[in-house]
Amino acid sequence: PGTVNVAIAALRHLFTSLGRPEVMHSIRGVRKQHRAPEVLSGSEVERLLLASADLKHRAMFTLLYGAGLRVGELTALSAADIDSKRMVIHVRNTKNRYDRIVPLSPRMLQALREYWKARRPRGAYLFPGRHGAKPLTREAVFNAIRKTARAAGITKKVYPHLLRHAF
Repeated sequence: PGTVNVAIAALRHLFTSLGRPEVMHSIRGVRKQHRAPEVLSGSEVERLLLASADLKHRAMFTLLYGAGLRVGELTALSAADIDSKRMVIHVRNTKNRYDRIVPLSPRMLQALREYWKARRPRGAYLFPGRHGAKPLTREAVFNAIRKTARAAGITKKVYPHLLRHAF
């Protein structure tokens, strides 16, 4: 549909430039089909979280699901963005460039505290990459969730944004 619509727009522009817009008057664009994503059930999300042996991965997956975060928002989080007194997360560097505040559930806070006690991440990021100075990459999050889903026995195609859909 996208390719056909570009061709139709080009022809419409051509005939309008030639002074013959009526030639393209009856030709309509093709509508794109939008499919709803296949969403994980609550039991599948639970199996995914229980199958993640690494505390860092469990904390990441819990935030992706429990707060509905995008991967870029997750990797950009710092410890200062977690406000445990008010039970909120300050999400910065969003896709639409609007900072927002999302609720922090007790279960998410518990997962973050377990991760923090075990790892004590250094640097500016809550989930640092290998060298600590840079954030974890999107690919690393994708690979971790795919590997964990396989270990949990989930047969659906699992990717980080799927947890946002399940949220």
